Amino acid sequence: MNTAIHTPTRTSPVDRQLKTISGNWREVYGMSALAAVSSVTGNEATAANPLAIADFSCLPQWGVKGSGAADWLAQHNIPVPETSNTWCNHANGGMVARLGMTEFAIQLGWDPPALPSFPLIQEGASAYPVERQYLAIALRGAALPTLLRQTCNVDFQALPITTHPVVMTMMIGVSVTVLPGEQNGSPFYQVWGDRSYGPYLWQTLVGIAEELGGGVVGIDQIR
Repeated sequence: MNTAIHTPTRTSPVDRQLKTISGNWREVYGMSALAAVSSVTGNEATAANPLAIADFSCLPQWGVKGSGAADWLAQHNIPVPETSNTWCNHANGGMVARLGMTEFAIQLGWDPPALPSFPLIQEGASAYPVERQYLAIALRGAALPTLLRQTCNVDFQALPITTHPVVMTMMIGVSVTVLPGEQNGSPFYQVWGDRSYGPYLWQTLVGIAEELGGGVVGIDQIR
């Protein structure tokens, strides 16, 4: 009897860097994802960690743009942030970011039963799909403001976190979209960046995280 060998259909921009870390892996949306780092246990993986960094690129991203984009999302029961440059929660840990009045970026949530199939937006309509394949990095911990001061000229601490701001800026020379928030009382941010600069952005942030007493954790150790 022949046994088929399943191969993940998607690869993280930092897969090569992650594969050097000892840990447990699982497949999420067809991508092999680092679930837990073997050397990180107990409080090292909780809010007590000065700065935890994880690769969230396994969560698929897509977008909608056009004068009818907000209405289209609402018709399909996808939450719509009320103002530009803000984000809101989506199902199962997903996120919807409003990048302008007529442009949205959506990141799917965790562990769905199957990859969703979204209705086709017809050509010429007032809303149309936008392909998005970012490197997605999650950062959490009390030392996060220090990392941001070293890598970006935006004063994130001056932003009202409760409004869920979306910040499009440069981080160590790379264009990124930053979604600030909180988790269990600690700063919890996501950084979306160009895949082509993924290894550089990842390695630099990991290096700073380690200098600040933190380091890489798996997706199940941070979410």
